[in-house]
Amino acid sequence: PRVWRCNAAGSPQKGGGGPRSGRIGATQRTAAIALVATAIALALATAPLSWPGDGVATAPVSNPDQPWEQTAVHSAGGWLGAPAPHLGLLLPEAYATHGGVPQKCFNYFPDRTLTVQFNTTDGTYGIGDPIDIRISPTSTHPDDRIGGTSAGHWLRDTILVMETGAVDRNATYYSHTPPGNSLQSSLTSLVYRYTVQENDTSDRLDYIDSRNSLWWGNPAGGGDLQTFTGQGYRCFLPNPGTSGSLSDGRTTIKVDGIRPFVHNVTAADGTHASGETVTVRVNFNEDVFVVQGSEPVLTLNFTGGPENATFSSGNGSRQLEFTRVLGTGDDAARLDYNGTGALYGGTIKDGAGNDWNMSLAAPGEPGSLGRTSNVKTDTDAPGVASVESTTTSGTYGIGGSIRIDVEFDEDVVVTGTPRILLETGATDRYATYDTTASTAATVLAFTYRVAEGDVSADLDYNTAATIDLNSGTIRDEAGNNAVLGLPAPGTDGLLTGSTSRLVVDGVRPTVVSVSSTDDGGTYGIGSLINVTV
Repeated sequence: PRVWRCNAAGSPQKGGGGPRSGRIGATQRTAAIALVATAIALALATAPLSWPGDGVATAPVSNPDQPWEQTAVHSAGGWLGAPAPHLGLLLPEAYATHGGVPQKCFNYFPDRTLTVQFNTTDGTYGIGDPIDIRISPTSTHPDDRIGGTSAGHWLRDTILVMETGAVDRNATYYSHTPPGNSLQSSLTSLVYRYTVQENDTSDRLDYIDSRNSLWWGNPAGGGDLQTFTGQGYRCFLPNPGTSGSLSDGRTTIKVDGIRPFVHNVTAADGTHASGETVTVRVNFNEDVFVVQGSEPVLTLNFTGGPENATFSSGNGSRQLEFTRVLGTGDDAARLDYNGTGALYGGTIKDGAGNDWNMSLAAPGEPGSLGRTSNVKTDTDAPGVASVESTTTSGTYGIGGSIRIDVEFDEDVVVTGTPRILLETGATDRYATYDTTASTAATVLAFTYRVAEGDVSADLDYNTAATIDLNSGTIRDEAGNNAVLGLPAPGTDGLLTGSTSRLVVDGVRPTVVSVSSTDDGGTYGIGSLINVTV
């Protein structure tokens, strides 16, 4: 039998079909066409219309160089299907118009017809990246071509629907080959372009399925894309994953339209002092890359104002580290960054080239630094607030004990035996730190014991006015070394702030003279002689 299809002018044209047993004349052809038309009309009256073959060739191809063709045409009665699943028959006299626009024919080749492949190299593609797909006949026979109708320009309105996750995206007509041919000429391939959009995802990109992926549009329908039951045409493609489909293993294209985002921001719990380094870790949902020379910063919130932590490590991983060496004013009762936009500047991308979504959890909310971690920063050094004695006023001799209390403006931790040099006459003496007497974290007790020769009309510390660490340490809980200077000695000769007046007398009495007021002479028994020592 001879198969008829539409040529570029919309008129009947011969096409390669099945086995050829001979030629028929014009009269015989007219009679045959009329007979087939009558048969189809009867079939349509008793059975619903259907698309022939559903894209699967069930009959054997007797001549592999002459693939079967399927053809359809629109008439007043609807779409006319072929009597066999592998063969479509175009009835020239049924060729009509729809809305004043000539209806085109599209010949496609089931089973070994169209092959789909990427014009793009293997790899992972991100938001905004173009991916080109080429559709062409499988065989190299001259009859295996695409297009060739008076409405060939409609090919520009075709789309290829891609499987891209929650929302399927359209690949649109991009070009054709040979490039010199018009869309009304016989083409060897069509190229469609799909551009990755945000949230698209696919581990191995392909179109959605065999039956619903390639669509033809009709300008008369306002550019809407229709199925074969409407005003346009639909073509079947190889099933995804099978030979000739995009995901058959020839090329692997991965689509990643998901922007990297921050899961949380963390740091090691603890208290940090001035000069120490705080390391903050920003944890992403996937590996990210920082462009060298364009490093971001993370702004931390301190009581003295916001300060930046700089990028230090983690490029190519899910965790980026930012560090800051604490300086004066970098204090925080519970450290956090200073807002949802605290991570800024520089370039952070995933492996597909997608920029991160540039948003952090609000400070104090789940995922924020202040919520996930307990980091205290204290850069203020503890200082002496006052020095006084709780010892009762009086005079203290050799071996006498006098307690001196030094109060700091915050809790301190002491190691070793610090001491304070006192003004005690010819030889100055030390009051040493007394662990047992120190009962408050802010108050250090020092004990002085009067030694022989010590003297002071009103005890005070030496004019050097500092605490001698004596190889020990005095620090706050954050580790800041204390300021060891003492208030200036009191003008009253008292320890600053003290209510006690302490006299030190460590000098033993000695005989300086012995004399008598009586006249010289001889005195007998019972006589009194006055002697003064």
